[in-house]
Amino acid sequence: MSCHALDPGLIVESRADKTVSDRARAERGPTDEGSSTGGMGGSGGADRRGSCGSPADRTNGRLRGSPKRGNQGPANWSPDPCPDVLAQKSRRRNNVSELLLRPTLPTDRSEDAPDIGVGVDTVAVKGPASMAFLEALQHQYYEQTVDYETGELIEVRSRSSASIRVGLARCWVSGERHGSDVTARLEFSAPTMLRGHNRDALPTNYLIDVVDAAVTDLGRHLPGLPALELLEVQRLDLARDFHGVASPTNVLAALSSVPIRYARLHREFKRPDGSLQTLTRGSRSEWTVTGYDKSYELAERATLTRDASLEHVYQSWADASAGQLRFELRLQRRLLRRKGIGTLNDAVAQSDYLARHYFRAAGWETDFGGIEHLAALLRSLRAEVTPAETRNVIVLLACRLWGVTPPLSRHSCERSLALARRFNLFSGSPGGDSWRLDFDSGQQVYGPR
Repeated sequence: MSCHALDPGLIVESRADKTVSDRARAERGPTDEGSSTGGMGGSGGADRRGSCGSPADRTNGRLRGSPKRGNQGPANWSPDPCPDVLAQKSRRRNNVSELLLRPTLPTDRSEDAPDIGVGVDTVAVKGPASMAFLEALQHQYYEQTVDYETGELIEVRSRSSASIRVGLARCWVSGERHGSDVTARLEFSAPTMLRGHNRDALPTNYLIDVVDAAVTDLGRHLPGLPALELLEVQRLDLARDFHGVASPTNVLAALSSVPIRYARLHREFKRPDGSLQTLTRGSRSEWTVTGYDKSYELAERATLTRDASLEHVYQSWADASAGQLRFELRLQRRLLRRKGIGTLNDAVAQSDYLARHYFRAAGWETDFGGIEHLAALLRSLRAEVTPAETRNVIVLLACRLWGVTPPLSRHSCERSLALARRFNLFSGSPGGDSWRLDFDSGQQVYGPR
């Protein structure tokens, strides 16, 4: 696959001069180009202490100039590629370092794409790496152990981490050492890497190529990265967007009352006006489903960024995303293993099935009744509670519909909320017909099935 086929929304500009890596090799000259063991203990790595950290730079089990536990690296640290990596690592055609990327905007003609269905946002992969990789990361962490030969207490490098720019995103890279084995973990947002934002998820069929491009680009900075075929999926965020939703916050309020089996996590984030912005439910160790108003989230991100150009990008997409409700499924390593998902091919093959399964499991497929259904529920409520409690429940329902804080005391609000959930009143819609979220069309559909 060529690099131009990575994503239909990708903006690529032509480059007439040589690539950055070609110029870098030319500037280093024949002496550096001939080094084949830099960072692995050879002579080439001895002169590149900040980049690869050869054993010649060790002092009592620690690199000279490397930070101790939890500290920042040297001020002059830079992730310059080692010459042996550029000489030995095969270059793939979808290397993002050879593309000039810029964040896309709603006015870009290439962004007028049809609904993609289920897409990928954040992905994390893990695989075997070398000790040179562990030594090359910016933040180094050590643990104390006993040298059984000498009986001395020594410091041994246990893990390291760094945040490295890949395309238009930041990739969190970390390494861990278990005995003589070293593992590398890479985590990044796939759509942000190519577009500069995650307003739209990336089609799942591009997942393997994007991870391939990220590993290739990181290979310019780091030695000993795992091969693509050895990577195991550690985290997978799948997204399904619903467009044209009349009130995303009201939909989230209705979904928050739907009971979920085996879900111990329930977290709500509200806006300053009291309306519900983000709803997260599920299992802490295996899966979580998060729903939120994408337009409001992008507008908040625009106010928090320090980059003026990114602020314009986020705000433009926030204005163009009114009525967009995002369903986001986060799958953790424990559940991925239980479902038999190890490789990237497994993740692509089962992404649609998993998204639909947990869409139903999280209660997002529930039918919410209209005014007639709500009236019947209120009549059953009046038969069991006092008129004052019935009045408070009606006030609570009306305030949640309008997105305002109910004028009730804390005790009355909690009591009314418990009654509303007990009688499933949030499944009724005081404003009109019954409705539901249709997974196939990505729309809020009114009327019976």
